[in-house]
Amino acid sequence: MRAARPWIVVGAGLYLAAVLDAGAAEPLSIGAARPQFLLAFLTAFALCLPPRGSLLCGFGAGVLQGALAGANLTHYVISRTLSAFLVSWSRSLKLDPKWWVVGLYGAATCFVAQAILMFLAPPPEIGPFLGATILSAFSTGAITVPTFAAARRVLEFTYG
Repeated sequence: MRAARPWIVVGAGLYLAAVLDAGAAEPLSIGAARPQFLLAFLTAFALCLPPRGSLLCGFGAGVLQGALAGANLTHYVISRTLSAFLVSWSRSLKLDPKWWVVGLYGAATCFVAQAILMFLAPPPEIGPFLGATILSAFSTGAITVPTFAAARRVLEFTYG
């Protein structure tokens, strides 16, 4: 049971993030800044998991995001999986996870995931898409901070 605990937490967290993305993201949006709950949870979990685990977490987040969008899952799975791996791999920089560092991780993950998605499935107009992505990155970074604090305690992971 001890070995399954992280995966139960990650699965429940991603499911909760998908529910929040579907129901609470629109009312909480400010203009074009729509919070990306799945990316915030993905960043928090990728900071607490080894690279292999973050790949699985990114795959799950991509499947859930694609299912919510009703679009081709491939674009979301690839963008979320690569983003999660980059976050987990960047832990080798040994940055101290202060709140502002975690917030920057969340914002950068949102921007990178959406940029990868933009290249895989180009939107009709790139300018508004990039503007909305930059604004969403700030709200996603803000959501990542408390999510990481909770994930770090629940997953009993020591950073580094």
